Amino acid sequence: MTDFELAAIKAFKETFPGVKNKGCMFHFGQNIMKYLSSIGLKSNYIEDTDFKQWINSIFALALCPLNKLDDQWEKCLNNQPKNVLRIEEFLDYFVDNYFEGDFPKEMWNHFGNENLPRTNNNLEGYNGKLKKYIVISYMLHSY
Repeated sequence: MTDFELAAIKAFKETFPGVKNKGCMFHFGQNIMKYLSSIGLKSNYIEDTDFKQWINSIFALALCPLNKLDDQWEKCLNNQPKNVLRIEEFLDYFVDNYFEGDFPKEMWNHFGNENLPRTNNNLEGYNGKLKKYIVISYMLHSY
């Protein structure tokens, strides 16, 4: 499992050829929220219940069966909130990255992974602790 970083994905494929890589669900949602923020729509998410519910339905696509994903996406498109500036820009971003771009649906979709991790947050916590220990250990041996 990797974040949605192209270099990490490439390294994973080269190191583990033939192994299926999944994208971290936390980072999937985080990327969407960062993009909403970058185009000025985060306040809509916070203040507009309909917009928030619509964005949450897009997050939920990660848990939809792959064979129903396109139909659910069409429902999202048909139910998009009206009169939200820059919503088309967000839709272009989502399609360009998660439907037709660098991150195939099979990577970010976690339907059927009930007994597998959906995030790499526990690994990031472990790596953080390990880094802290390594720095301390290195400093002890430098004297």
